[in-house]
Amino acid sequence: MPTESRTRSPGTSSGEPATERSDLYSCGVVLGDCLHDGAAAHLRALVRRMSDADSFNRPASAKEALGELGRRAATQDQPTETLRVPVPPRP
Repeated sequence: MPTESRTRSPGTSSGEPATERSDLYSCGVVLGDCLHDGAAAHLRALVRRMSDADSFNRPASAKEALGELGRRAATQDQPTETLRVPVPPRP
């Protein structure tokens, strides 16, 4: 299957006009291809929601999707990175 048709939302593939939600579907498919196994659970969940076949399960807009990502990232219990600070030897 050509990439172009794989990233088209089910609605636009059946002749419906493109909407913000259909654009988010395409973005979700591409982002899903970019995710690795260790990607944060909240990011994987958002990408699954963006690429849901039912347009009403997708975020209504990119602003909503980004807001959801920002809220989840800010409330995550796990740090996004771990910094190792060298401890100087005691005198």
